[in-house]
Amino acid sequence: MHASVGWLALGIWACCTALAGPVQRCGSGAAVRYQDTPCAAGEPAAQWTAPVTHAPAARPPAVRPPPVRHKAPRPVPGRSVLIPLQADPQACSRAQRARKNALQRRSRRESYVEQRQWDDRLRDACR
Repeated sequence: MHASVGWLALGIWACCTALAGPVQRCGSGAAVRYQDTPCAAGEPAAQWTAPVTHAPAARPPAVRPPPVRHKAPRPVPGRSVLIPLQADPQACSRAQRARKNALQRRSRRESYVEQRQWDDRLRDACR
């Protein structure tokens, strides 16, 4: 299998080097065309032959831009203030205490509906 790949590569290389023949530049001005056959009689022509090189062209070294350094923002002097979002900030803690006391007073376990009612009251108070 590996030998057939090598023969294939050799065949492609031979075809590519055989096709690199002289190139004719025919015409002048805006009507320039390139072809591999000689130009017509009386037409301006120039011949160019591709150089035979098997090594790839050397690339120029990559130039990296210098790193961009950003200055850290300076802290703005000021003071922090806690703004309560509730009309009554103590309502949440009162509702939690009321729920806890109600659960301790009951001798039997609450039903789902009763638990849901206490949860709704607590959520409304803590908004």
